[in-house]
Parts: sequence; C-alpha cells; structure tokens
Amino acid sequence: MKLDYDSQYIRGIYLNRDRISSYEHFPLDLPVIRHLQEVAFHPSVTYVIGENGMGSPPCLKALRLRMVSIRKAER
Repeated sequence: MKLDYDSQYIRGIYLNRDRISSYEHFPLDLPVIRHLQEVAFHPSVTYVIGENGMGSPPCLKALRLRMVSIRKAER
C-alpha cells in the first residue's frame, strides 16, 4: 500500500495552549515543548527520536492517550 497524505492516519500533533494552565512542570517546562507549534508527520515516518531529556516519551504518551480517547469516542 502506498502511503500518502490522504491515507495517513496521524498527520501531526499540536499543543492545545488553551488547556494549559502552567508551563512550570515536566514536560511543559522543556523548551522544545514550551515553544511547540505543530509537528507534522510524513506518511513514511515510523519513529520519533530526540536527545535525552527533550521530551520524546511524553510526546508519544500524549499521542497515545489522545488516540485511545478518539477510539473510545468512535465506539
């Protein structure tokens, strides 16, 4: 199957700043998260990497939690 933008399930993530009350605690205190606008995924991306302490696991955890809530809402 050829992957392209139209068939891509996850196209990107963004930080919903309206729901954030403070940037004082991890992972929101990390510069990479604090200044995040959007992360767009290419259809062929299969991994996310980052330097130690830069927030890769919290980003993936947030993405997983959101995907779970979307699947529950679809039921």
